[in-house]
Amino acid sequence: MHSYPTRYLGVLLCILCTSIASAQSIIKGQVMDQVTGESLSNASVYIQGTGEGTISDRTGHFTLTTQHAFPLTLVISFVGYRSQQITLQEPTTTLNIQLVPTEVLGRETIISATRVPERIIESPVSIERLSSVQLKQAAAPDFYNAIGNLKGVNVVNSGLLFPTLTTRGFAASGSTSVNQFLDGMNTEAPGLNFSVGNVIGVNDLDLENVELLPGAASALYGAGGTNGTILITSKDPFRYQGFSALVKEGVMHVNDPEHGATLFQEYEARYAKAFQNKWAFKINADYIKGYDWIADDTSNYDAQNFTVKSGTRLTDPAYDGVNVYGDEITVNIHDVAQQMAQAGVISQQAASQVPNQNVTRTGYREKYLVDYHTYNLKLSGMLAYKITPKITASLTAYYGAGTTVYTGSDRYSLNHFHIGMYKAQIQGEHFNLFGYTTQEDAGKSYNATVLGELINEAWKPSTTWYPQFVGAYLQAKQNGAPDALAFQIARTYADQGMPAPTDVSFGQYKDQVNGSPIPQGAKFIEHSSLWHYEGFYDFSYLTQQVVDLQAGISYQRYHLNSKGTLFDDQNKKLTIDQYGFFLQASRKLIHERLRLIASARYDKNQNFAGKLTPRFAAVITVAPNNTIRLSYQTGYKLPTNQNQYIDLNVGRARLIGGLPQFINKYNLINNPGFTVDNVNQYAAAYQAAYISNLQQGQSQQQAQYNAAVTAEKVLQPYVFKTFKPETVYSYELGYRGIIRQVFMIDAYIYTANYKDFFGSVFLIQAKNGPQQIIPQDPNKYYGPQLASDQTRNVYQTTVNSEGKIKTFGWAIGIDYQLPHHYLLSGNLSYNKLNGAPAGFFTQFNTPDYQANIGFSNPDVFRGWGFDLHWRYQNAFLYEGSFAVGRVPAFSTLDAAISYRLVRQKLLFKLGGTNILNHYYQNAFGNPKIGGLYYVSVGYNVF
Repeated sequence: MHSYPTRYLGVLLCILCTSIASAQSIIKGQVMDQVTGESLSNASVYIQGTGEGTISDRTGHFTLTTQHAFPLTLVISFVGYRSQQITLQEPTTTLNIQLVPTEVLGRETIISATRVPERIIESPVSIERLSSVQLKQAAAPDFYNAIGNLKGVNVVNSGLLFPTLTTRGFAASGSTSVNQFLDGMNTEAPGLNFSVGNVIGVNDLDLENVELLPGAASALYGAGGTNGTILITSKDPFRYQGFSALVKEGVMHVNDPEHGATLFQEYEARYAKAFQNKWAFKINADYIKGYDWIADDTSNYDAQNFTVKSGTRLTDPAYDGVNVYGDEITVNIHDVAQQMAQAGVISQQAASQVPNQNVTRTGYREKYLVDYHTYNLKLSGMLAYKITPKITASLTAYYGAGTTVYTGSDRYSLNHFHIGMYKAQIQGEHFNLFGYTTQEDAGKSYNATVLGELINEAWKPSTTWYPQFVGAYLQAKQNGAPDALAFQIARTYADQGMPAPTDVSFGQYKDQVNGSPIPQGAKFIEHSSLWHYEGFYDFSYLTQQVVDLQAGISYQRYHLNSKGTLFDDQNKKLTIDQYGFFLQASRKLIHERLRLIASARYDKNQNFAGKLTPRFAAVITVAPNNTIRLSYQTGYKLPTNQNQYIDLNVGRARLIGGLPQFINKYNLINNPGFTVDNVNQYAAAYQAAYISNLQQGQSQQQAQYNAAVTAEKVLQPYVFKTFKPETVYSYELGYRGIIRQVFMIDAYIYTANYKDFFGSVFLIQAKNGPQQIIPQDPNKYYGPQLASDQTRNVYQTTVNSEGKIKTFGWAIGIDYQLPHHYLLSGNLSYNKLNGAPAGFFTQFNTPDYQANIGFSNPDVFRGWGFDLHWRYQNAFLYEGSFAVGRVPAFSTLDAAISYRLVRQKLLFKLGGTNILNHYYQNAFGNPKIGGLYYVSVGYNVF
């Protein structure tokens, strides 16, 4: 007879033995290519519904030890092959798995549309996807540029490393209308509120996939993203292990009239390792180096009327080149002559001979001011620990540093900047909790326009230069020179001592100006940061009998820190708090032929009223693998941190935030501003009245006075309204279908209405308020003060449009999987803006039509493959805060041939973008882009 302790011990031993037996369940097998019979190394093998998995070795063999109870389902996947699922009733050591090359159209799993996994064919909204499989054969130099070939995507290039992606309009250099997330983290620079391309992020080797949601997505992802959301997912170190490397060498600036050919170089490496399926880590490195594309448009620009005008530096005394800086300084030389006469330098008679003419200083071309030696260093790492088979804790870090060029209200040289993102996360089967911080350091970045202006002031102040100009002009006129020649003689004389870009003194002046922060110098200080916390829970396993239900909550805080060089934060701290939460429910009806989805999100920012953004969608399965989708989506966009708090003098205007505090700071209520259109109306009314008065026999002085009094009635002070977030209401109808498993078509049509749309307005203010014109009239007038830079202030601020702005568009894309792995693809998109108020800068900046055609095959013959891609967009008007002008139509052809050695794990590629080398520009004032030709060697990349 056994005692109770003995029995208890026996039971425990039985449980222990059972646990050990379970822990020792072993599955072994080999993964091979079904077509060639070659073994596939680094194929992913994991148990469905768990985090347990492994990878195959160099011979394709794998061993997986599991505690999971049988039966279980193995999922086997490998880049470039169809995934395969195998159900096992018991452990086995003789599995022979043969994977079929190529992906299956429409079967890809996506998560961005509803934040839960689903097939792309079942998505309730339009979505585009780029996988690592597609990337390996793409002619594009990297995955981020390859996104630009997706349906409906518009690209704006500020520089080699700074492409900006948008959809459905409102493109810009650094778009605030598109949210970009990397592993759940918003990659925006906190002080700028937009992503700086992919300068901080994943490299090609660590990319799992990219998903792009065109249109609004605020109901799930919060503020921003009114014109698109990009979700980038990196590789799981448990599933993708081993060492990978990529070396790319290329050449650019071929036949560039502004510069000789230069090298383009990129080096990538990745290493990941898992230990007993408990611990895993990965590290990544990426270094890119090149000489940036050059912006060198010397067209004469009229900044007041936002248009290019005729004239050159030799023919127009008020010349202002688009990409020439320092010539923004403009003074009316008639006013200078009057001041000189009052000081006794010249006679009043001589002063009267100086015309009423604005004159700009001589500037420097951008290529002498901006640092074009561009580079980008990206480092990232992850340490993960499986608390249980279904719960993983991880620490992730992304770091980016580099030099590139950004186009905002001016051209900025982002010089040796640094951005870091650091995340802690716990993720389970039904939940996800994480927090991250983004830390930004502008490094030695500077404003190229301000640099040009201050170099001029450093070598000869305008207070000296303009009197010299006037004196030389009068001397030339006295010698009988006509006006045009007299202006040239005067400029040559005043420019004596101006350092040439090759002079040592020019470099010294440049370093001196860049060494001091704005406003004393051109350097801007930016140490802003973002702190974000978020939680998500999928209740579907509890509620699936009724609905699938998900919920989430988030909180974030911005710390703005520019020390007064960008924001109004001199000797003060600026923080912005924001929180939000969302709820989503979905249900399948009518034998799962109809799926209904409803989402709603509420967000509150400390400076604005709370916003509720609902979304309703339906997916109708009309036939197997053929769906129709309908959706109503709302989104909203907060004014950026710059829109709210900027306070920066950029020469032609002072940029100020749209918050009420700036209206008070610059006294725009008691001393109001007038729009540029209104001031132009005043000028036209004045000129008409002045001519009429002269014709009536009035003296010149009397005619001027009476004209000013008459024209004053035209002026209408600008009235500020409540500053609000921008809201969009979008409707979409789409269809996605697969025919005979080889032909997929995806099409949609949409319309969007924008309310309280953000735009910029220029306001002209009398510097000292209204003034008397003549002693006999005690009344004071604004008009005469608004005509000269000496007596006026110019402000540019962000305001809301009073009316609704509407956009409409459609797109269609096809993929045709031909025999023997050939793939033919194409897409065409159309976007149009309607209803913009007169004189309101919407910055739609999108061509009506864009088209892409691709033709590829990863394995034409014994490892040889190719990719061809043609892209086209028509001409359009680009309205940038930097400049406004026409962008001509262009097309580009990208091409690549590849060769892979499977056993040696090598992939060779010879390719190029814009291989016909037709230089083009996709934003006015930005650089022209030529061909980039490269050769690359990748190890363990497929």
